[in-house]
Amino acid sequence: MREKIKEYISELDTEIDRLESDLEKQMTYNVEACEVTETESRLNTIIEVKNDLLGRLEEVI
Repeated sequence: MREKIKEYISELDTEIDRLESDLEKQMTYNVEACEVTETESRLNTIIEVKNDLLGRLEEVI
């Protein structure tokens, strides 16, 4: 189970990297504020999920 969680965290890291890249592009090309806000919201949510999973992994140790 721990390995599955670590794999999922790795997938979250990939998505975080992608969203950060998208956000940089949106800022560079002056994309509508609502799209930037949506990307920031998704990014923050995924980071929170990742941090929660990391915390739970540490609790188990």
